[in-house]
Amino acid sequence: MKRRCFALATTATLLAWQLPVSAAPPEYRLCPDDTLNVTVVGHPDLSVTDEAVRPDGRISLPLVSQMEVGGETVDQVTTDLQRAYRPFLTSPLIVVNVQHFHSLRISVLGQVEKPGVYEFTTEPSLTEALAAAGGPTPRADRGDIDVKSPLGSSERFDLDRLLADPADIPRIQEGSAIDVPEVWYPNLQQDIPIAATVVLAVAEAFLYFKR
Repeated sequence: MKRRCFALATTATLLAWQLPVSAAPPEYRLCPDDTLNVTVVGHPDLSVTDEAVRPDGRISLPLVSQMEVGGETVDQVTTDLQRAYRPFLTSPLIVVNVQHFHSLRISVLGQVEKPGVYEFTTEPSLTEALAAAGGPTPRADRGDIDVKSPLGSSERFDLDRLLADPADIPRIQEGSAIDVPEVWYPNLQQDIPIAATVVLAVAEAFLYFKR
């Protein structure tokens, strides 16, 4: 009997070892439109593939019906499923794999080489988002980059200071907009003649009232 139990445990361990491991970072939290492969080892009839996380954050599974997975990590979902299947299976072995990640969209605007909306699978850093847009142009004001969150709040960053201390580089939330402003340079054909005219007018007025 002990040998049989040991053999079953060994088989389950080998099966689990051969299963694909989720590419999701440990801290990644599942979102609507992510799709999951849930493998109940030894029970293919209970396993599902390409199960999409619905807008309400739930997925549908045999026996346990609907499970809340939105906002949880893969490890948390695995633990929840093992607990949910215990009334039906002895020592259930569950493997959860993220098959497809939802698209996370961020706008990168202003003085970058390729302004536009870019898609990521996880929250990018500010430098990663700028790199996706080709990086700042020579006319970019690198010291005054504006990041607007989806809730409307705004925060400004000095890119060169962040590069000197990468630990301070922020992560960008889904739906945010990054705006890289332009450094102002005087237009020699327009701005200087206009400025000279203003100075001359002020000087003439000063001399007039001094008389």
